[in-house]
Amino acid sequence: VAGLLNDVETLTTECDKMFWACEEVTQTESMSVGLLYEITQRMILCFSCRNHEVIDRIGETFRTISQNRDYDGLRVIDFRGHVCTVLTQTLHELEARQRLPPIDHAVGGSSSIVAEAVKEAAL
Repeated sequence: VAGLLNDVETLTTECDKMFWACEEVTQTESMSVGLLYEITQRMILCFSCRNHEVIDRIGETFRTISQNRDYDGLRVIDFRGHVCTVLTQTLHELEARQRLPPIDHAVGGSSSIVAEAVKEAAL
């Protein structure tokens, strides 16, 4: 994600490909708010966004960009900006996950209880 955000040319090309690949867009040269919503949800799922704060910020960005666009739709420049925002928020979440210490299943928790039960059953 960081590499893509740092490569403006590739990011622009990929956003444009995604934008123009939609049948709706090729007919109207704009993207409906409904289609933007679907794409946003797919990106959230694709990048496994789980942090509620990140998802809320992406939602706020979606609401902001979609206001007053119900009739004329979004142009490619708007779409690029939205994708950059989703990617930036996703990057923040991924970086935060990397800073977390790994979970030690040997110390408490259901995983260690299950492991102990398996060991006892094997004896």
